[in-house]
Amino acid sequence: MNAQTEFTAVEDEIRSIVDKQKAYFRSKVTLPIEFRLEQLKKFEGLLRAHEPELYDAIYNDCGKSKHHTQLTEMFPLFEELELAIKHLKHWAKPRKVSTNLLNQPGKSYIVAEPLGTTLVIGAWNFPFNLSLIPVVGSMMAGNTTVLKPSV
Repeated sequence: MNAQTEFTAVEDEIRSIVDKQKAYFRSKVTLPIEFRLEQLKKFEGLLRAHEPELYDAIYNDCGKSKHHTQLTEMFPLFEELELAIKHLKHWAKPRKVSTNLLNQPGKSYIVAEPLGTTLVIGAWNFPFNLSLIPVVGSMMAGNTTVLKPSV
């Protein structure tokens, strides 16, 4: 296989992944707050269930000790997940804001709505912190995410 054929195959695979994520978002499965909370809790459970393997992987890839990984990678990620789970319902509620004179006697609100599919490009030096914390934000907002880890 030549380089151009290989590049085209990778490009097709990426396009397929993005198309699937966009289709999943359009299905509106990610819109309900309860679905988002359930997904965040599953994500946290998955991370906690595989914590020892994650420490080993980061040690093997980056040479970070378990203690360093806990402080710089896992604790911030778990804190972000806990914060998202705790406050999501409140953050997702429409917020009343003042209405300008032209639109009186109407009422104005800010309504948080997901935008679609997000891309998170990971960094090699903090592979979980800088990759997965943005994924938490995307999930919390009701978006779908394509995660491109560092090479």
